[in-house]
Amino acid sequence: MPVKDLANNVQVNDGSVAVDIRNYQSVIAIGASAITLEESDDGSSFTDVAADDLITPVGGSEQNSAFQVGYRGSKQYLRSGVGTYIVGGDLNRVPPGSDLES
Repeated sequence: MPVKDLANNVQVNDGSVAVDIRNYQSVIAIGASAITLEESDDGSSFTDVAADDLITPVGGSEQNSAFQVGYRGSKQYLRSGVGTYIVGGDLNRVPPGSDLES
């Protein structure tokens, strides 16, 4: 099986601002402290993500002094606060000029 191109199929975003996640098939928030993930339909009115829509890694949300939590909800926008990053994976596109499998 060929190795897939991860470098062009993830996008790292500042978690302190609204992040449009509609083109991601997977999302994770990463930070140096506990993360509160918020979601929104319009990018301006946010509420805390329900526990059922959070994915906590096996072993807990703290791994090697970093915190992470996944998202499985249906809203278009996420934010996670200052000092955090929202990483979207498996983008619904093939990078321009790429002959790699996406």
